[in-house]
Amino acid sequence: CLCPNNSLYMVMGLVEGPTLWEVLRAQQRICNEGGKAVCASVGLALAALNERGFAHRDVKVTNVMVDTPRNRVVLIDADSCGSFHEPKQRRSSIVGTRHCMAPEVIAGDHSLTCDWWSLGVMLFELLSGEPPFWEGADRPPLEQQHGESLRHPGCLNPGADEVIGTLLQADENKRCCDLRALKNHDWLHEEEFDWRGLESGEAPLPATLSVRRVVF
Repeated sequence: CLCPNNSLYMVMGLVEGPTLWEVLRAQQRICNEGGKAVCASVGLALAALNERGFAHRDVKVTNVMVDTPRNRVVLIDADSCGSFHEPKQRRSSIVGTRHCMAPEVIAGDHSLTCDWWSLGVMLFELLSGEPPFWEGADRPPLEQQHGESLRHPGCLNPGADEVIGTLLQADENKRCCDLRALKNHDWLHEEEFDWRGLESGEAPLPATLSVRRVVF
């Protein structure tokens, strides 16, 4: 952050790669290993934010980028971020992208746990090619959809399906809302997934996350 001549300039690191939206546009959906890398990477970012008393509040495919040269998946765009001075503090602001919002955000009474729901929405969309919830002329309101049983597309790996189910719990008390709980799932257990390699950048990202960016 630089402040010369009474002006504020924010300097951010360069991310050389596509957004997940661009990946989806090119490939329709990503592979199981790509889903693991994204889920673990964004989970690490959310845990770091939560530990510092912040929620991102707009986790979605356009706000996550693949830093291909550094083997990283990066959560970006923190303009909707909210601060929580206490772990159980609630906020009434309704922010984010509607189809990705947790039920409690839409209701105007949310806490730090809201981002983990959005992670589940994004993971479902990446692995199936379509969001789990959306509104349209022939669709019920999101509030009604959140109370219905979650769809289970046949293309989902059973382990991924289970993780998504724990993230998309309308009841915050039953939702997977921390990194330890995420790591305890068989799909992302340390015996099955290289967490250390992901954090250090030594483990290469799955090829399905690498697409060429088209600049106009």
